[in-house]
Amino acid sequence: MKKTALFLLLLSLAVMVQSCKKKTYVVPTLEVFRIHLHTAPLIDVEFDKKGKNGYVISETGIWKTIDTGKAWRRVNFLDTNTVLLKLCVIDSQWIYVTAKNYVYNKYLTYRSPDAGMSFLQMNTGSKEFHATEFITSSTGFMESTGQVYITVDGGMNWSLTGFPSALGTKMDLIEFRDDSYGIAMSFSNNRTFVTQNSGVTWHEKTNLAAPASAFRNIKFSKEVSLMDMRTIGLATGASDNGWFWSSDTAHTWNGGKNIAIPDEKHPKMEVADLYKGSGYGAGDHTLYYTSDNGINWQPRYDQNGESLPETFTEIFAVNSKLAFATTKEGTLIQITFGNK
Repeated sequence: MKKTALFLLLLSLAVMVQSCKKKTYVVPTLEVFRIHLHTAPLIDVEFDKKGKNGYVISETGIWKTIDTGKAWRRVNFLDTNTVLLKLCVIDSQWIYVTAKNYVYNKYLTYRSPDAGMSFLQMNTGSKEFHATEFITSSTGFMESTGQVYITVDGGMNWSLTGFPSALGTKMDLIEFRDDSYGIAMSFSNNRTFVTQNSGVTWHEKTNLAAPASAFRNIKFSKEVSLMDMRTIGLATGASDNGWFWSSDTAHTWNGGKNIAIPDEKHPKMEVADLYKGSGYGAGDHTLYYTSDNGINWQPRYDQNGESLPETFTEIFAVNSKLAFATTKEGTLIQITFGNK
């Protein structure tokens, strides 16, 4: 009996030592895989909701994957006089690309109903737009000269929404969480407008007093319940340069934390995206990860324990374990979260 008790005691001590060793030597990392698509900067990356079909754009090229990034091929896009600006992936078949023709100084919208097999140039008239967003295969929004327009026929015709008139304030971003709730934001003037009825009426968030002097991006967390309108914003300013989160439809904002760098509350963040409670961020050649809706962030290094040399232009969280980031160096970076 004593021998048995002694054996069990030694066994439990051995298990405890092994557990301690595991906790001591586990180093959070991000598995990073580089995919060279272009010699020019990549601008945007997006996937459909299923996470299988994704697209990447540079100023002059479009690439597509149908297997969650395992293989990419260049899409045949023939209009060589345009510079591509933004990508909107609606579903596995419908995508939109906005662009500018610098020869004629004209802004353009292209749509593809067949997963990038063909593109049709849509009518935006003579409008110079600064922000666009498509939320279905037929419905989209566009900002021009301080007004927000809507199309319900895929960009053939545009009409004014109920956006406040005569503001004279350029909107730099339009972002919709679903087909009814959206945000229009002016970075330079730090003004934010919200609609909850697909643009019929807009209301300014008057108490957006400044966690920083100006926002420069905002995104909604994907696949969250209607009760949690979690948003994440990137900001620049004299004293703060980082990320902020809101859980009350962008009415108030809270500064994100980085518990690994206690002396730097808001490390520089260039791009970020959330999926449910998890998310990815990138800035200053460092990748970050959050598992609590953007409240706390920790730096993650590649599988060699190093930061990255690239400069990030956009990031898209396909799910809680996988993200893709585009870079100015023309490299698409696949990021897989792990504790290896």
